[in-house]
Amino acid sequence: MTSTIGSAFLPYYELMHASAGRWILEQVKQWAGSSQGAIGVCAVPEGPLAPPREWAERFFNVQRWTVMPKGGQFASA
Repeated sequence: MTSTIGSAFLPYYELMHASAGRWILEQVKQWAGSSQGAIGVCAVPEGPLAPPREWAERFFNVQRWTVMPKGGQFASA
């Protein structure tokens, strides 16, 4: 056992206990500093919250945006 379940759940805890504006601001700051190339987005209806496409395009070079008909966090499984 690696005793890392707490840190694995931290993003979910922060999302549930922070205001939406604060969460979005922090994520945008993190994303904007880490991705300069083209990206593709695959949004799943039961997955983690994703920003609207218009927001993503403000900070990234979005080349593909796909909304899947079904799926969740582990969509590839």
